[in-house]
Amino acid sequence: MDNGVSDKTSEGRASSAARELLDRAIQAMDASMKTAKRGKAALNRAKAGFSQRPIEAIAKLVAGWQTCSGPGLAQADGCIDSLRETLKQLRSERLDRFQVDLSQACKDAGKPLRRLAAGFAIGPFSLAIDDQRLSAALVYAKVPVVKDLPLDGTLVLEAASGHEEQILAGVPQETELAKQFEEAIKVAAIRQEGRLPEGTIRVDLPSVYDEMALIRLGLKRASSGKAGSGYPVARFVVELVSLVRSGLNERSQRFRLETAVLENTRNAKKAIFIPNDLTVGHGEGTYHQAIILMNWR
Repeated sequence: MDNGVSDKTSEGRASSAARELLDRAIQAMDASMKTAKRGKAALNRAKAGFSQRPIEAIAKLVAGWQTCSGPGLAQADGCIDSLRETLKQLRSERLDRFQVDLSQACKDAGKPLRRLAAGFAIGPFSLAIDDQRLSAALVYAKVPVVKDLPLDGTLVLEAASGHEEQILAGVPQETELAKQFEEAIKVAAIRQEGRLPEGTIRVDLPSVYDEMALIRLGLKRASSGKAGSGYPVARFVVELVSLVRSGLNERSQRFRLETAVLENTRNAKKAIFIPNDLTVGHGEGTYHQAIILMNWR
């Protein structure tokens, strides 16, 4: 009698264990099928986009790939690993081709292309290349003027020429600059301190940039240094330097720049880089954090 009960109990446990194993096997198969289905869909999307944008299609595939399991799926994993290596080669070839195209475009246009320690220089700009996104940016005074340019030599050269004109040409007369900067400094001081100090006013340069952007754009507030702004930081730097180094200011000494302390350098919210030579915006220069208006009344 006892043995019968014991046997039934053992059978029940075995039956429960078997049922649990079946459930786990089904769940594993479901998961494997879902993984395979998801992986196949990703592969098909990459294949569909390969003919037009092969590098981008492969990059997106390998970035989002989830490791599979199982004999057939493991082979797909191996293909993805090989694609990662192929992607490096494709990116390298794209970058090499871009450099050749850019060099030829500059040569045809009579525009010097200079090699820097990191990248190239076209006109007053340094050219920053993102080798992962395969895009380029034109940089002036440590700030991007335009970003996400395709790696096309002709398009990059056209962008450089257009923005060089926008940033360096047509600077207002020194008397007009003095009037506008004085207004910007006073407004920034009132916003910052709630009043105008007597005799001398000191204001952070980023705040003066904001006010100059308002003067230049009216009610259309600038986007504080973002690429594509109607009044980019690069143009502000050119106008600021043109004023401070003008004959008018050399005689009056009314506008003075304050060099940034070490902890404020490279912080766009606290300091602005000013190149020694405005025509070489990628060259040597100094970070400044404030402007001082002397003897304003």
